[in-house]
Amino acid sequence: YICSPFSKDKVYQVIKGTGMGLFHSGDLADTALYFLSESKWACNPDIQIGHGIDAFYKFKDDIFCIVDSSTQKWEHFLMEYGDRSSCFKMELEEVSEFQVTYLDLLVTKGKRGYKATPYIKPSNLGIPLGIQSAHPLSVHTSWPKGVLHRLSTLTNSMHDLEQVKCLFV
Repeated sequence: YICSPFSKDKVYQVIKGTGMGLFHSGDLADTALYFLSESKWACNPDIQIGHGIDAFYKFKDDIFCIVDSSTQKWEHFLMEYGDRSSCFKMELEEVSEFQVTYLDLLVTKGKRGYKATPYIKPSNLGIPLGIQSAHPLSVHTSWPKGVLHRLSTLTNSMHDLEQVKCLFV
């Protein structure tokens, strides 16, 4: 139960979860996950080093890790992360020594480091608005340019950008 300084004579019962699709739900879930698993544990550099985590990146509920594959300590890190996340369901989607997709990036390990290139998922319909939507014509004609601009921010390789632009078009 909680109370608020804005309504001092009321007490509110806290329930598990929040309505899917509500404006605040995503931010609330991100904050809960941060305090359960990350603030004092997963984002701690000493914890990461001790578990062979060379890099830990997160956007909303998507996590990308670069790990020391010579040890299995990273697997313990992921199990502990899942345990600390209590009401959240964790799912390991992809493990590879050479490349993985993360959001709309293809991350590839090379001789000189890691390379990120834009990735368009096969399930992507490529059309954010149906032609029958009531948006102004300017919105319908400007979205492809916006997508192409965003793709250009995901790589510094002109060759990779031209390939993904051709795929998008």
